[in-house]
Amino acid sequence: MIVDRPLTIGELFDRAVTRLVRCGVPVAMLTLVLVVAAVAQNLFTPRLTAHYDAAAIVFMFCWFIAEAVYAFLSFAAAVRLYGGESLGAVDALRAVVRDDPWRLVRLALLTGFIGAVGLWILGGLIGLVGGAASGAGVIVLLIVAGPVTAFFQLAFATCVLEGTPAVVSLGNAWSRAFAFGERRRSVLLLYAIILAEWVPLYGIDAIGTGLSRLFQLPLFATVTQGAGGPIGTAIGAALLTVAALDYRVRTQGADLEAALDGVP
Repeated sequence: MIVDRPLTIGELFDRAVTRLVRCGVPVAMLTLVLVVAAVAQNLFTPRLTAHYDAAAIVFMFCWFIAEAVYAFLSFAAAVRLYGGESLGAVDALRAVVRDDPWRLVRLALLTGFIGAVGLWILGGLIGLVGGAASGAGVIVLLIVAGPVTAFFQLAFATCVLEGTPAVVSLGNAWSRAFAFGERRRSVLLLYAIILAEWVPLYGIDAIGTGLSRLFQLPLFATVTQGAGGPIGTAIGAALLTVAALDYRVRTQGADLEAALDGVP
C-alpha cells in the first residue's frame, strides 16, 4: 500500500543534503581514506609499472584489492550512517563487517555479472550496426549504463538497510522502484543520482587538470584525479539511502523522517 506521495527529485536531494551535513564528519573520514589511497596510487603507479617486475605487479594487485574492498565497505558504512544509525566511522565499518558482509559480496558479484553480460550484449549490438567506435555508440552505452549502475547501487543500499539476501534485495529494489506506476519518475531519479556521482568524478578531475596546466602544478592534478570518485560515491550513497527508504516507507506505512532518524 502506498501511504504517501513519492518524494520529488528536489525533495530527495534536499533530504540527502541534510543527511550529508548531519553525518559529515564520519562520512568524510570514510571518504578521506579512499582519496588518500587513490592519490597515492596515482603517484606511485607510474614508478612501479615502469619496471614491470614481479614484486611491483604483486604490490599493485594487492593495493587494488585492498582499495576495492575498503571502497565496498565504506559505501555500506555510509549507507548505515545516512540511514539514521548514530555511529562513528570506525563503528559503522565494524557493524558492516559484523552483519554478514558475504551477503553484500554475493549481491556485488550478482550485479557485476548481470552488468557485464548486459554491456557485452549491448556492445555487440552496437558493433553489428557499425557504431562501436563512433561517438553515438559511446553515448548509447552511457545512457544505458548510467541508470543501470544507479539501480544496482539502489539494490545494494536496500540490502544494507534491510539485511535481505542478494536476490531478494535486487527484487525489492525493482518492485519498489518500478511497480508503483511511476516508472518515468524512477528512471529520471536514477539518472539524477548517477549524474550527481559523475559530476564530482569528472568535474573535479577536469578542473584540476586545467588548473594544473595553467599554473604548472602536476601534483594538483594527481590529487583531484583521486578525489572525484570517492566524493561522488559519498554523495550518491546519501541519495540512494533516501531513495531506498522512501520506497520502503511507502509500502510499510512508516514515516520517512522517523526512518531517517533511525526510529523503527
